[in-house]
Formats: sequence, structure tokens, C-alpha cells
Amino acid sequence: MPRVDRPSSNRGNLISPAAIDRWPRGVSCEGGFRLLGTPLGFIGSPNPGLLFIASVDDPAPRGNQRILATPFAAAAIGAELRDLDALTLGFGRKIRLGRMDISMVPAGLDPGSAQLEVGFKDRRIVYCGGVRLQAPLFASPIEIATCDLLLLDVAPAEPRPGSPKRVAARLGKWVTEQLDAGRVPAVVCGSAGAALDAAWTISRLDVPTRACRPLFEMIRRVEAYGLPFPRLRRLEQRFPRRGVLLHLDRIWSSRRRRNPVAYAGPGREQPAWADVAFRLGESEDRPGLVSYVRETGAAKVALGPRCDETTAAMLTKAGVSVYRVGHPTQIPLPL
Repeated sequence: MPRVDRPSSNRGNLISPAAIDRWPRGVSCEGGFRLLGTPLGFIGSPNPGLLFIASVDDPAPRGNQRILATPFAAAAIGAELRDLDALTLGFGRKIRLGRMDISMVPAGLDPGSAQLEVGFKDRRIVYCGGVRLQAPLFASPIEIATCDLLLLDVAPAEPRPGSPKRVAARLGKWVTEQLDAGRVPAVVCGSAGAALDAAWTISRLDVPTRACRPLFEMIRRVEAYGLPFPRLRRLEQRFPRRGVLLHLDRIWSSRRRRNPVAYAGPGREQPAWADVAFRLGESEDRPGLVSYVRETGAAKVALGPRCDETTAAMLTKAGVSVYRVGHPTQIPLPL
């Protein structure tokens, strides 16, 4: 299995220690979590000094916003944001941010996806913006980080995603069938993580593959992390006569195309596996989420805006003490 992350380089103090040399005072939620008294914020947090990006599918930073991410995620996001200002941190490394120790823990959602562990005194906070509890195709497997306070902000998906390996086998079989029938299979993915899974699966078939420009540039940037796609080409204006098409959200097409195309994606005629493949890598395994939360050992769990009421009710029924934070509020730290 290829390694999809690598240790970060020593880039010195990118944030002035004088501005953050104190303990965090608490956690606020104003559309996203933020550690009070520090510049550190998470998905949806307004104007943080340092925004943690948990996955390649997280919302892109705005303007010249500084981000904290794994090297893989920073490379993927940088395919679209050329002036990206990123502090990269590989798995197994720690940095000092004021009086806090910061480290990344694999989330298994997609390559480079991470949970953020914040240590201060003898306490631990873990932020989880999405996990894949089933074995991923080629991302680092999820690791459970024990903590006192768990900040959980995961977007559930229905139906429940299938096993990545099983879905990959069905995707490969469908693509092969369409190629044998003289069609051009077009796989439409709803997220960058799902597109990487699809590209990896198709690359094992050793057939010519074309990807839309954003996806092509992202894949080219992350190849340095052990994900080679030697037969991948950029999708040009001329519709290909053979091979496989990969696209995000919508597939480009032309009325003048000569070859029949087999589409798979939202809102189109699709085989039974398509919805599952479309979901692949996009959400947590909902039934396994209770086990994950319990294994962290967290005394308190704060649920962010992306957690729906079903997830909150499920955790409450399981005896987990949760804060439901869908509006501005402050959560005391477990000191």
C-alpha cells in the first residue's frame, strides 16, 4: 500500500509565539469550532488565524487565509489555490503552538485526511471532521486518539457506504464491461476523495484515462506521495474515442461526439453500484461512530453544525454526553 503522507519540513515559527503564549480558554462555535485564546480554528470558523483542514473535501480557504494541513491535503488544495499559505504537518510529528502541542492522527477518510490532537498541560482535545471506519483503499487507516474533549463535526451520508474494496471491485467490473461493449465509461464523482478512489481503482485496469482539468492537476500534484497514475491524461475539448473519463460533479459532453458514452453519477441512468461508489469516501460509517466515540474515552463530546439530529440522538441514546452546538456558544475546557 502506498504511503500517502510524509513528515513535514522544519519551517520555523510561522506564527508569533507572543500572540498565543497562553492556555486556550475554551471552545466556541460560530458556524465552526475555534479554540479561544489561540489563532486555531476548524471548518466554518470565522476568520481564524490558522484554519485546520481535515480532508481534501473540506471547504477551500478564503483569500490569503493560512491553513494547517497534512502535506498531501495541502498539495491537493494547492492545485486550485496557487497562493496557498500552508503550515504542513505529517503524521507522527508534533509542533509547539504557544503552550499547546499539536499533532495529526490519520482519519482514514481519504489520502491525507486527519484528526487534530491538541495537548495542553495533561489534557487532550481531538477535532474530528470526518472518519472512515471501514478500511480505506489507499489512505492511512484510521487511528483512535484518546482525549478528554472530542470536537465532532461529521457530515453523514445515506445510504450507508459499502466496503471500499467491494465497491472498487464492482466499479472495475462495470468499467471493463463498458469498454468491452465499445462504450466510453464516464465516472462522475461528487468529491475529490471519491474521485481519488475511482482514479486509483481504474488505474489498476491499465486503460487510457482522462480527467477534467481540476482533477487532473490535483492528481498530478499528489503523485509525489506514492500515488502514480501513468496513463492519466487531461480531458481536452475533443471527446475521446476510447478509454475512461473521470469528472467532478458534471461530465463535459458534446453533441458531436461519435462514441456512445456510459454515464455513472447523480441524476443519470446508472447501475446499482453507482450511488454507493459516489458516496465512497464521503462520510462516516454511522453505526460505527458510537464505537469510535467511546474508544476516544472523551468525557464530553461537542457536536458541530454538520452533525445532524439523527447522529446527536444516536450518541445520546448510547449514553454519550454531548453538547449540541448549532449556534454561538462557549464550551468549557475539561481542566
